[in-house]
Amino acid sequence: MSQFVYNNAAHGLGKNFRMIVDDGGRAAAGFTKERADCTVRAAAHAMGIDYASAHALLKKHGRKSKCGCKWKLMAPVLGFEIVPELSCRQLKSILPEMEHGRFVVRMAHHVFAVVDGNIYDHRIRGGGTRVLMTYRLVVPVAEVLARKP
Repeated sequence: MSQFVYNNAAHGLGKNFRMIVDDGGRAAAGFTKERADCTVRAAAHAMGIDYASAHALLKKHGRKSKCGCKWKLMAPVLGFEIVPELSCRQLKSILPEMEHGRFVVRMAHHVFAVVDGNIYDHRIRGGGTRVLMTYRLVVPVAEVLARKP
């Protein structure tokens, strides 16, 4: 998986945070024609699993290939809970509170992961990005992977 790390101070995110741009392992897993898969990439990064496992997990819970799905419906199934105090704010204002832990951040029509203060997405995000909802991983990944649909 190729990653590019950007100078975040120039994007209004502060010097303590890294913006890591990559495809979540999609190309390496052979899913080169997949699209509308930000939920898969965000789940892979936030849960610390590979793209193929994340793809299979979301498919098991109703996501169709090459079609987006609503993160707010998938989040509880995947072991995430809403963090109200980190929602409805700008990204730069909530990053200091996400230095430790695994999160998925939802904005209009898109989600991305923040893991221990590192932002993982397929394109650069600026500090002014409006966050609609933030979710924190609270269930152990092994337990989530063992769940039945």
